[in-house]
Amino acid sequence: MPIADVATVIDYFRAHDLAPGKWVGEASKVPGVSEQGLKSLRNLQKALEGFIESAQPWDVLAKILLDRTRMAASVGAL
Repeated sequence: MPIADVATVIDYFRAHDLAPGKWVGEASKVPGVSEQGLKSLRNLQKALEGFIESAQPWDVLAKILLDRTRMAASVGAL
């Protein structure tokens, strides 16, 4: 995601004071974000789908790295 899109998204979330976890559903609705940025946000939404607000950080990280992305596999292939 381009850095300009990161700033746009952060400004939007600050202005709309979303509750923890609620930003995931709003991410792709942020106006002024590039197509590349929207694609990144949709990928992030997909990766975080199904987690609850009280989920343990380690469980979230392990699930994303091991089950939902190829990040751990890429590191293991080195």
